[in-house]
Amino acid sequence: MKSSDVQFFTNDIRGLTAPLTKTYMTVARTSLEAYYNEIKDKKEVSQDKKILQAVKEIQPCTCKQLELKTGLPINVVSRSVFNLKNKSKEIEMYFEAKCKVTGRKAQHYIVKGTEIIERKDL
Repeated sequence: MKSSDVQFFTNDIRGLTAPLTKTYMTVARTSLEAYYNEIKDKKEVSQDKKILQAVKEIQPCTCKQLELKTGLPINVVSRSVFNLKNKSKEIEMYFEAKCKVTGRKAQHYIVKGTEIIERKDL
């Protein structure tokens, strides 16, 4: 069966099913479109701002340290760090060293253009 052969059906109040036409939009589809068009971008921007503020406060820092500082999940922190590093270029990788939290080798980030005084706790 080809993907073009698949038909989608919807239930009406009476329990009858009818094939969806190309112009018909379900509530779920419009909700998804609203989420991606209106909510997701604003949410990502606010998360990126939160991460940037945390980097300013505790730089140099790893993603794990940012996760603990902000309370955001690690996947959100990693995406925000990627956006801030590669897209808006507001932070940069400062060095790679052992993370204080995990004990593994990790990248430490700072706000771009910041002069860092040597920290003894790293």
